[in-house]
Amino acid sequence: MPSSFVAEGLKHLIDVGIAGITQAKVALLQETYTPSDQHTVSDITSHRVAGTTDQNVTIASENDAANTRIEIDVTTGGGSVTFSAVPAGDNVRYAALYDDAATDKLIAIWDRGSNLPTNGEDITLTFSQSDGSLQLTY
Repeated sequence: MPSSFVAEGLKHLIDVGIAGITQAKVALLQETYTPSDQHTVSDITSHRVAGTTDQNVTIASENDAANTRIEIDVTTGGGSVTFSAVPAGDNVRYAALYDDAATDKLIAIWDRGSNLPTNGEDITLTFSQSDGSLQLTY
């Protein structure tokens, strides 16, 4: 999934470091959301997929010197996060990473590229472990 950092969330990440993000969570968002690098958690609230619970995740970072970038990986469950029994009736388009311990700190948005209709089944997001879930080029 292509990803993008949110400006204030990236600043927060730099300010506190990976170890300072003690309550990272991922939320599923509907296709009604329009990404912006200026958004906060308050901006995604009305776009959450109905009946889902934001999932706790663990994140880690590494320096990929060969590709001149810093990679931030979602490492929970081998890079997978499952939302159980997502009720039918919505279309999942985005996933949002945020710091639940900090006020309103949306860190990044992933775009699936297309809508995924919900049908009462589980939805599992798998984040790249080889190329990093998020990449910051230097």
